Amino acid sequence: MNLIYFFGGVAAVAAAFSLVVLLFRSMTIKVEDETAAMVLSFGRLKEVIRKPGLHAYPTRIFPWVRVIEMSLQRDFREYYSISLNDQNGTNVIVDLWLEFRIECPEKALFEVEDWEAALKSLVVQSATSILCSKSFQEILVSRNEISETMYEGIAAETSRWGVHVIALLIKNVGLPPDVSRRILGSVSAKLERAKALIDEEGRLQIEKLEAQTEADVAALNAEAKSQYSLAVGRAYHELGQDAEVFVHYKELYELSRLVPGRVVYFDGFDEDKIRPIDAAMIAPIVGQQRASAD
Repeated sequence: MNLIYFFGGVAAVAAAFSLVVLLFRSMTIKVEDETAAMVLSFGRLKEVIRKPGLHAYPTRIFPWVRVIEMSLQRDFREYYSISLNDQNGTNVIVDLWLEFRIECPEKALFEVEDWEAALKSLVVQSATSILCSKSFQEILVSRNEISETMYEGIAAETSRWGVHVIALLIKNVGLPPDVSRRILGSVSAKLERAKALIDEEGRLQIEKLEAQTEADVAALNAEAKSQYSLAVGRAYHELGQDAEVFVHYKELYELSRLVPGRVVYFDGFDEDKIRPIDAAMIAPIVGQQRASAD
């Protein structure tokens, strides 16, 4: 019997303690740091508690009193694979990154039915309306400027909900696989065409340069030949100033035209006794006689 009374007493104490804890929790509100607790009575906002700590609120025990906690810390959302068409009709897939914080929890609770869903819908709608007016190349090159434009439109709208948008960035820009293959094929064809045009232009430039070089060389050769003739003329003119030197030069020039071993040249004969032509006719006969004697 004593054990039954003992265990019964322990159970009664435990039940009483649990009841006290339950009543204590039901009559107090615990607020964490950077958190707001909104107290509603019959669906109407009665009080917003922002001060961290444990707050006594005896009326919380009534069933028509409800406490909603909402974080005021910085938070972010990532929206993946938003599909849209650019101004050329190309299907583009973008990923967005949004940073925000709730500044007015009562507005976030009552000004919009579901601020999370409304925020996502607003971001997707803004991205679609702005990016559809840009080409894929513009989105890639000017993503920071486009992100700033989207941020301004979204921030103005979400401020009515008590949500402050801190930053909005276009995280990734991509294309579906089939579109990527078509674009890569088009880019490859354009590169091949550009390469062919560059090669042809280079070949024409080389031919033009070679022709110009040949013309310049021909002009220089012609000028050199003309200068050579003028130089020879000047030399003859200078030689003509001295008759004796000119005579010896002519004699030397005539001798330079003779081919050794093939030409017999007779010079120094007196014109009154024998002419050079007569001596040339006699030379073969004398040579034959000497050969016979030998």
